[in-house]
Amino acid sequence: MIDAHGLFVGRDFKTEVWLTDKVRAQLCESEKAGELAVKLEHFAKVGFINFEAKVGRPIKYEGNGVYRIGLHASLFRLIGFYEDDRKTGFIGVDVFTKGRQKLSKAEKKRIKDVAKVRADASLWRKVPNG
Repeated sequence: MIDAHGLFVGRDFKTEVWLTDKVRAQLCESEKAGELAVKLEHFAKVGFINFEAKVGRPIKYEGNGVYRIGLHASLFRLIGFYEDDRKTGFIGVDVFTKGRQKLSKAEKKRIKDVAKVRADASLWRKVPNG
């Protein structure tokens, strides 16, 4: 079972952000954690849907219900999915820095692994903070 803990949760956010323990641990080691947190908070307040597009936007659909969130001028990516079709909750399952502009086979596999988690609701759960 993969636990997702709330990062930005509550009435102030149009899209709540939940991160797995794996993502939280990797962010603690990343120099991009602060920049990502600032962006995620902004996206969450305004609503992730306002930042989605195929080209030129920070949230990109990868297929099979999986999205990646990128930082401007960086290859750092957060990979996850929306909790449901209303897109009011985003579950961040993986994070990595791309080796180059195009995704490698290993990075594509990680995205497919996130799609497997999304497809089977018994594999993950939201855990209230506190």
